[in-house]
Amino acid sequence: METSLLSVWGSLVLVVMGASLHRMGPSFQRSHFGPPLALLGMASFILLPGGETGPEMEMHHSLTSSLPWLVTAITGSLLVLAGNPTYWKTRPGLLLLGWVSICVSWLFILSDTDSSSMRNALLGLWILPGLILGFAMSVFGIWIAERYSGIRGEASPLTDDESKLVSSILSRRLGGDGDGH
Repeated sequence: METSLLSVWGSLVLVVMGASLHRMGPSFQRSHFGPPLALLGMASFILLPGGETGPEMEMHHSLTSSLPWLVTAITGSLLVLAGNPTYWKTRPGLLLLGWVSICVSWLFILSDTDSSSMRNALLGLWILPGLILGFAMSVFGIWIAERYSGIRGEASPLTDDESKLVSSILSRRLGGDGDGH
């Protein structure tokens, strides 16, 4: 396999590995290596030395031409998520900046599309009423199930063995002074 092909697929593997490591969550020390590894893979994919052929060249061209709207859309999404209410505390500045960034990404998308693909996208909007109806029916079904299922009562308390097992696990995980039974 050619070196340029190996660099294309190797950089994509780095992106996937970084995303997988990042998804491990904060309790694992490996999760801290995820974002830098994904960024390294993305940077090595964008800054390829050249010489790609076939589908790899098309994939590289497609991604690099999509970078302006991808970056603004991802940045806007992260800002909106950071500005959303967490424990009833909203950050309106971050929300506004995030939505502005998302709107700019849509402007980038619309400026790159030609009229025929825009026409196809508008024709595809006819599925939207069906999607909304399906979503509304799902919400209605959940509402019916929650309303008529009722409360079944409290769960029975833990037995002595279950209580010892839970306290043993918690003391080992949290480093407490439990008796370890």
